[in-house]
Amino acid sequence: MAKLWHRLFVVVFLVLSVLVIKNTYQKSVDQEQDKKDVSEGTLKKAEQRKNGIMVLCYHRIVKDNLSNNIIRKLTNNSQIHEYAIDVNTFQNQLDYLKKRGVRFISMQQMLEMVKKGRPLKHQYAVLTFDDFDQTVHDNGLPILKAYKIPCTVFTVTGITGSYHSGTKLVSWSQIKHMARERKISCVNA
Repeated sequence: MAKLWHRLFVVVFLVLSVLVIKNTYQKSVDQEQDKKDVSEGTLKKAEQRKNGIMVLCYHRIVKDNLSNNIIRKLTNNSQIHEYAIDVNTFQNQLDYLKKRGVRFISMQQMLEMVKKGRPLKHQYAVLTFDDFDQTVHDNGLPILKAYKIPCTVFTVTGITGSYHSGTKLVSWSQIKHMARERKISCVNA
């Protein structure tokens, strides 16, 4: 009788293990497909034409080059893997939104629209960058300037201009210069 229970336990354990592995794998595949859909602009039709305001938050915009690819393979730093996209993907996302008639607005414009409480007649996007770092300054802002897209950056005031978690944050002089030229709106965190 003990052998029967032992075998039953092993079978149940194996079946549950297979189900957990299958479910985990399927979630991973679905997440990758979602990332691909957003990056390539292949969202479902129902998701393409809903009026409203999207607030998109980015962290790092890195160049797709040999040194960055080697660093990605050698490190498990989440700043590089989870919080960074390459310049081409960023530009593709902006192109996708522009082609679909999404209007880019500043955070201030968004707040004014929300305060009015009127129904929105278009799709809008607000671009934000968390932990304003050098990659955003060097790689993202030139694209935004060329597209004439406003953005809001959130700075970590206590470590501005220094290295933190594997990334170089922009300096106060860079922030002041860009704010004077109205390239960015800045929020101190």
